[in-house]
Amino acid sequence: MQDRSFYSVLTHLSDLYDMTIEETLFENIAMHAWDHIGNKNYRLFKYSATVDNHQLALPCNIEDIEAVTDNHLDFRMPDNVSKWNYSAYDQEHYVESMKHNTEPFYMRGRLIDYERVGNVLHFKRTGFEAHILYKGVVADVEGLPMLNFKEVDAIAKYVAYIQFQKKAYATRDPATMQFAQDLKKQWQFAVEDARTPIILNQNDMDKILDVQTTWDRKRFGISFKPIR
Repeated sequence: MQDRSFYSVLTHLSDLYDMTIEETLFENIAMHAWDHIGNKNYRLFKYSATVDNHQLALPCNIEDIEAVTDNHLDFRMPDNVSKWNYSAYDQEHYVESMKHNTEPFYMRGRLIDYERVGNVLHFKRTGFEAHILYKGVVADVEGLPMLNFKEVDAIAKYVAYIQFQKKAYATRDPATMQFAQDLKKQWQFAVEDARTPIILNQNDMDKILDVQTTWDRKRFGISFKPIR
């Protein structure tokens, strides 16, 4: 189903409740409703940059970090005697070169420790290239999230509920308060509906079953990447 712009909620609000609302107030209330639904239509982005003075500034559209790696492959020496025996590295490099059709979440290299403070990552080391896999929300031309039709309906019901509840508090009118409570119930049902995917195709089911039946295990000292 084709996504709609965030402001399409205003049209839905007008059609259902003959209601108009100032745009800034609408955005504040509607964004709260969108956060409450929990659906976030992400795109995956990969960003690489050199760490300078133990710091790396993040892109402005970042939402959540999925992985941070460097250019090194994980490998362990076969023993403590052959200090310069890099056969394990050669094996890991060969395995890496043979990987094809990897998941979009997969990142080459070794997972590294970092600390995020605001929009900046801090590292123990400096002067190396870091690779960041992150999620950013798919937005419309206004920079607001795109919505499907179930999200539009749920957000419109929430905005109407809040506005009628405010009116009921101001007027102390029992009928308006009752209507606000009825809208709240409708919004709660709409939220549950909006949290359900519109369609679950074969690719989605294959990924779900892959996770359910995986036999991968974490190995000590080697980065574990559960999403392949």
